[in-house]
Amino acid sequence: DIETNDRMLLRAFAMRHSLGLSARQYSLIPQFLEGVYLPSVAHERTRVAQLSHIKSEKYDCCIKSCCCFTGDYADLDQCPFCKASRYTASGAPRKQFSYLPVGPRLVGIYANVLQSERMRYRAQQPNRNGAEFHDFTDGSHYRHLRRKRVFLDGHRQAWMYFSDDCDVALALSTDGFCPFKKRKVTC
Repeated sequence: DIETNDRMLLRAFAMRHSLGLSARQYSLIPQFLEGVYLPSVAHERTRVAQLSHIKSEKYDCCIKSCCCFTGDYADLDQCPFCKASRYTASGAPRKQFSYLPVGPRLVGIYANVLQSERMRYRAQQPNRNGAEFHDFTDGSHYRHLRRKRVFLDGHRQAWMYFSDDCDVALALSTDGFCPFKKRKVTC
């Protein structure tokens, strides 16, 4: 069970994110609302991470966002595209990308009975004819995958994509970053 202080902190966190408040805007709220105490953004982040048991992973990336220094680029000291230095003179990374791993987030969602039930909406909705688009499940690609067998390591499996009520469809939004080999570098 979550304590009262933590509930308040989580509400403040949700408010800040749903309203899109910057850290500065958030910190000004107590000046306008007498008697209102809000935890600092740093404390909020730390406590939310503790409560969720999800830790962000940080990866060094090019200062111009050309690449992330992982995989083939993990040992490089400069960007292979724009030649910008990876590190400052003091040896600190010039820019880092914070990543919240998907696995623990999905475990957390399915560990909650209400959220787990909500995640199954896809299997419980009526099979629409595709004339109207309400959700990604109405899209042609999703419908095509539902009729296709899964291949793992080159072996055909007995089940189809999204045939289990608990299957999850993930979308990838890269916000201008090109994760594949046929990328066009932006720097």
